[in-house]
Order: sequence, then structure tokens, then C-alpha cells
Amino acid sequence: MRRSSYLSTSLSFFGALLLLTHCATNLDVMREAAQGHAATVQTLLAQGANGNTVDRDGKTPLMLAAFEGHTATVHVLLANGVPANAKDKDEATALMLAASRGHTDVVAALLTKGAALDLKNQAGQTAVTLAQARGVAHLLEQNAKTQGQGEVASLLYEAEKRAREAEQKAREAEQKARTSNGPRPVQNALPPRISVVEPANVQRTRGLIATESDMRLAGAVTEGAGALKLFINGKQVPLGPQGNFQYTVRLVPGDNVVVFNAIDAQGQNTESSFTVRNTGVRQDTAGTKDPPLPRFGRYHALVIGNNAYAYLPPLETAVPDADAVAAMLRDTYNFDVMLLLDATRDKIILGLDKMRTTLREDDNLLIYYAGLGILDKEAERGYWLPVNAQPDTRVNWLSTTEITDTLKAMTSRHVLVIADSCYSGTLLRDAGEGLHSGTDQETFFLRVAQKRSRTALTSGGLEPVLDGGGGNHSVFSKAFLTALQENRGILDGQQLSHQIKRLVLVNSPQTPEYSDIRYAGHDGGDFLFVRKP
Repeated sequence: MRRSSYLSTSLSFFGALLLLTHCATNLDVMREAAQGHAATVQTLLAQGANGNTVDRDGKTPLMLAAFEGHTATVHVLLANGVPANAKDKDEATALMLAASRGHTDVVAALLTKGAALDLKNQAGQTAVTLAQARGVAHLLEQNAKTQGQGEVASLLYEAEKRAREAEQKAREAEQKARTSNGPRPVQNALPPRISVVEPANVQRTRGLIATESDMRLAGAVTEGAGALKLFINGKQVPLGPQGNFQYTVRLVPGDNVVVFNAIDAQGQNTESSFTVRNTGVRQDTAGTKDPPLPRFGRYHALVIGNNAYAYLPPLETAVPDADAVAAMLRDTYNFDVMLLLDATRDKIILGLDKMRTTLREDDNLLIYYAGLGILDKEAERGYWLPVNAQPDTRVNWLSTTEITDTLKAMTSRHVLVIADSCYSGTLLRDAGEGLHSGTDQETFFLRVAQKRSRTALTSGGLEPVLDGGGGNHSVFSKAFLTALQENRGILDGQQLSHQIKRLVLVNSPQTPEYSDIRYAGHDGGDFLFVRKP
């Protein structure tokens, strides 16, 4: 079991702490391949998991790893006999997915195992044409040459050349057949023309911004010869009588490329694309300037990770979790971080006292704890366990009451406690969630930034949680790091908790909780994570 455990007053439960093992399921292979955990994928395959399993979109673990650029995982899957040329529901291969993202190393690995460059997806695109449509074909060849992969660069060039020659020959053969056996084809027909009217002015706009996960596209395909077909990101879209279309594309956080591909009856192909950034933050469309962002103040973090317990069973992932969280907060979110690894009670108290005495009113403080925790049911009190804690005495335990009193005395406007341990049962107020569903984002951020907040996000309620499940991290810390990495703008505590809960519930039996901290001076604000520009 992981960092939290139930504890009777006799504390005899600690003698029975055991790490949970996971069955080698096909779902595990899919998840670990997508996350690039090559060693875990190898172990799962050795335990009998099926490397050829597919998800609802027909994608194999190899396709997921190739799309994300996880070269080592791709090598592991190929070495275990996973076919390189399998196709998903859109008839895309792992090579197409890797080439479209510019993952040269993955392309090289796939080519050496027989991946075919001339296969086409449902829209008639090859790996090379997909890379061209997204503007990375030249980078693919350049990176291949830079990394000494001259053979790969040569193959890409030759494939592009062969594709063009084959396309030209097919057009000539079709024209010849129609001329000799049927009606004379339309001469000098213009290629299909793609007109996009929604989003407005998309062809002349740079830096297109979206604030929702769904984007509506509308327009028309005209000209060309004969019947027309339209594909958007490889999926065929029905055309109306006048060639008009409507389609909703799902956006992921960050940059998204939307690719249009129109084909007429003579095989003439027109491609166009645009890039849109999904920020999740609405912008002011009434004026010419964006609304001013609130002054968020300085950000500080006290990050604690305990593995090496002197008198209790040690953990495995708490220290790696703390290291990764500290790096993320420091490098991506501009936090001033104090990192305590395998900390005693005295070190934790000194760290809390330093934060209390040095932080100002407009500062933000994040306290992250990964380690053992216990619950004294009769006293209804939870404890963090420093590495010098003993099972038969509470002298070195750190109670939730002490932590709450410290938070209440701090002048910092916003404090968020993130605890990957048994903590929430005695700390959180049962106040529910969903403060700002349907509320304007800017108004919400401006409001909560001015109000005092004392909130906590915990890895579970009053149940044991896992020491693992996320590769080298716990399932909770992995979800937390993923949510911070995917954020591209401002992320408040409630949004963060929803994202983490969704990820954790899929991969474990525990349920993360988020609410204000009881008796700590919460006044309706929330903690805001502001990513570096």
C-alpha cells in the first residue's frame, strides 16, 4: 500500500504494510506505452500482456508511443514482434503518426523494422505528405541528417519523389483510359478549392486562439472535377449539395494543427492547414486589447518527500515524486522552492516556520507532502510521519492540527496543501466543488486572486493510496505532474483537482479530494497556477 494507511490505536497495522502488484493487463500496456515507460512496457509484455491490443480508435501501443515520440518504447514494442504496419480506424500507421509530429528517431526505428513509406491513410496521405501538410517534412529530413541518419533522410526524399511520380502516372493513366473508353474528361479543370468561413479569417490570421476544447469549422469545397471528397485531420466529412461542410474538431491543450484535404474525381488533391492554440482562458473579443491580468504575487513551495523511514516500512516513489514536483514548479511555474527529502520532524517544522516568517501578504505558498500518513480514528486526527517517526509513540509525528494552526497564522493570501497521504479525512471541510462552472474566466481569476484561500488537494479520502501506478511515480503525483505540464495558461485549484481526479480514478481505486481547510481562515479564494510565458 502507498503513503496512507488506516491505523488502530495500537498501531499494529504498520507491520502488515505490503506493496501492491499490478496484473499485466492490456490497458496497462496502452497507458504505459503512451507515457513512454519503456521498462514497464517490457515487464508487462514479459508477463503476458498483449502488445497488439487496440483502443476504441484502433490504435495499438506502438501507434501511441510513436505519436508521442517515445523512441525507447517503440524499440521495445518492435523487438517484441508488434507489427510496424498495422492501421487504425483512419488507416493511419505508426510511421504516419510519428512523421506528422517530426519524431525522426521514431521514424528511423520503424523504417528499420520494415515500416512502409508508401501506405496511405483514409484521406490518401502517406507519412511524407502528412509531414509536409504540417510543415515538418524539412525538419524531418534535416534532423535525420544532423543525427547521422542519412539513410532515413534519403528514404524520405525518395519516398516523396516516388509518391509524386506515382500520382502523376495515375493521373495520366486515368486520363488516357477516359479518353479512349468513355466521355472526354474535363480539360484543364482547376483543383479543388477549400474555403473556410468559420473560424473567420482563419487563412489570414496568425496565432489563432481557442478557449474551449471543441472548435466548430464551417466552409465549402468548390471547383475541381467531378465528385469531391473532404477530409479533416484524416477523417472524411460529408459535403452538402453546394460543397458546404460543418465539422467540430476536438482540441487538446496547447498547439493544434487542423489539416484539410480535398480530392476530386480526377485525383487532384488540395491541402491546407492552420494552427490554433487552446489556452482554456477566454479573451476579450469586444476590444482590441486583452484584459489586464491580476497581479498574482510571488510563488513559493515547500516540497517534502520521505522514503527512508528508520522505524517503519520504506517507500519507493515519494522522493522521486518530490524531486519531479520541485523541478516542475521551479522551471515551468517560476516557484521559489525549498525541497526537503527524507525529512525529520524538526526539519519540516523549521521549513514551515521559515515560510511563516518570510512570506508577505501577496505571496502564494504551495506545500507538497509525499510520505506515510496515519489516522487516529478515536481522536479523529490525522498525522504526517517524518522519517524519524516511530510506530509506538507520537513524539515525532506531525498532526493536521499543528499544520492547520501554522497555515492560519501565515499572512500569505493563498496557501494550497497537496498531500499524497492519508490526510483529507481530518483536514478538509465537506464543502463540495464547482464554484465557477459557467462563470467568466477572467472575472473568476480576478475575484479569487483578491480573496484569501486555504485549500487542500489530497490523493484520497480516508482510504489507503498506492505507492506506485505511475511508472516511477505514484498514480496521484503522475496525474498532478501531467495536469501541470498540459496547462498552457492559468489553472485554478478546482480545475486542477477535476483533471487529477479523472486521471486517478481511471488508473486506481482511490479518489482524490479537494476543498478548503477547516479552521484555517479560508475566505473564498483559490490557488492559481500561472505558467511561464
